[in-house]
Amino acid sequence: MALATIDSQGRADVSPRGDPQGALIHPQDDHVWFADRPGNCRADSFRNILVQPHIAAVMLIPDAGCLREPCSGSGSAGACRAAHRES
Repeated sequence: MALATIDSQGRADVSPRGDPQGALIHPQDDHVWFADRPGNCRADSFRNILVQPHIAAVMLIPDAGCLREPCSGSGSAGACRAAHRES
């Protein structure tokens, strides 16, 4: 998944995200959520979401060596603190 956010100066930032198959995106009612994972120790996406909640995301889903049609969406985001959430 690639997550696009906008900083307080209006500059776009795209951050790659990833998890094992079936574990990245968790649908819940009319929302989706995903956990943050350790990476390059940057918090750009979270910082951007706090000042400008509009986001876009595209998910590329591997399937037998080729990519199926990408799934994308846009909307508003928020950050929450949770040790573990069930989907």
